[in-house]
Amino acid sequence: HLHLVDADRLGWWLCERQLPSGGLNGRPEKLPDVCYSWWVLSSLTILGRLHWIDKKRL
Repeated sequence: HLHLVDADRLGWWLCERQLPSGGLNGRPEKLPDVCYSWWVLSSLTILGRLHWIDKKRL
């Protein structure tokens, strides 16, 4: 059912989970947590948008 998803919009939302510190959170206004690295980065990989994340800041 991936064809039903707006990959650009979802990819943008996932990239917004990266905070200025480089860490990733699960929801807006939350602190970063290492567990979200797997969820966010895996999802971006599936969407073909992993290159949208700032890997140097991870």
